[in-house]
Amino acid sequence: MTKEIRISNDEPSFNCKIRGIGVWFFFRHSSFVIRHFLGLALIVAGSAGAVEPVQLAPYPQKFRTFYNLSDAAVPTGLRSNSVPLPAGNITVAARSTDGALWLGTTQGLMRVDFSAPVRDQRQYLSGRRYLPDDVVEQLLPDEHNGVWVRSRTGVSHIELRPMSLAQKAEAFEQRIRARHDRYGMVADSHLAVAGDPSSNQLHDNDNDGLWTAMYAAAECFRFAVTKSPAALANARKSIEAVLFLEEVAGRRGFPARSVLRKGDPMPHGGEWHWTADGQYYWKGDSSSDEIVGHFFIFSIAYDLLPDSELKRRIAETAKRIMDHILEHGYNLIDLDGKPTLWGWWGPEKLKQQPDERPVMKWNGNPFVIDGGAGGKGEDDGAAFLLPYWMGRYHKFLVGE
Repeated sequence: MTKEIRISNDEPSFNCKIRGIGVWFFFRHSSFVIRHFLGLALIVAGSAGAVEPVQLAPYPQKFRTFYNLSDAAVPTGLRSNSVPLPAGNITVAARSTDGALWLGTTQGLMRVDFSAPVRDQRQYLSGRRYLPDDVVEQLLPDEHNGVWVRSRTGVSHIELRPMSLAQKAEAFEQRIRARHDRYGMVADSHLAVAGDPSSNQLHDNDNDGLWTAMYAAAECFRFAVTKSPAALANARKSIEAVLFLEEVAGRRGFPARSVLRKGDPMPHGGEWHWTADGQYYWKGDSSSDEIVGHFFIFSIAYDLLPDSELKRRIAETAKRIMDHILEHGYNLIDLDGKPTLWGWWGPEKLKQQPDERPVMKWNGNPFVIDGGAGGKGEDDGAAFLLPYWMGRYHKFLVGE
């Protein structure tokens, strides 16, 4: 039996995109900006009226489990053939116990429920996130508002379970610990077998520093809200990983994109350098969005964590990075003495590439939640954890 339970990425209570701020702005105003980032957003949003905190409550979350058709857990009725329908690509219809209508098609699955909130009245489910393949051949409701789905190549059981955002955050924490922790960095998880978490393989990423900074910031906010020892330990571990990126590179003040240890699988492409002792292999050609990630976590950790020695190291690292940028005309200079491909903010370069002006000014990076990759990519969930714990810290999200 091939089996996996995966939490869907429905977000009933808030819909956030985290965006970076230019590194110079961060350096000059970092603590103020971070502490009041969400507050400013709500002030702007609330200019037409009062803004109330979001009252959190459990919400139906989708869990998917894959089976083979021959598995004993699969209901017998799912093995029968559906009655042909006269409508186009719709292959089968079924009504679940909550009254929702499920429609199987040759291009995935639909759930229609006009009694639900507007955003949930029509839902489309497809791809390996939900189905073995998209050609649905039979449907059978379960006893708890979900549905069994038979497609050409297997069976999927989609359940709807009430879940709080706190429970969802804990599920993502467990996922990161189990399959995304690479020396404290929040790393890419590739599944050698689509849909099978046990086939997990960790890989380096161009933005290991940035993604790790997002997760570390989430843990800082979590610690500030809950005083959880686990949150503090997670934050420290990931911050150490971010600081090490600046330590391991061949030039202080120039953070590496990523780092491997001797004996790790070799990377595919990119500009890599061995340390003098041959123990680490670090990736150069760092970019402006990496710098944004570093300064983001530096500010958050400095404000929220209790470690005076860690704060001292953060301040010294931030100074080295900013001195490097300012001393080189608003550029990141790699080991070859040249600016990196995307590590520049200077006015002369912006005149040459005016289309990059908005990007370099704000370093806008919407962080996508779901990884996809045809069932072979699993997102770590840091993009959920950061706005959740930030919202809890600022009391914009209440009730949990």
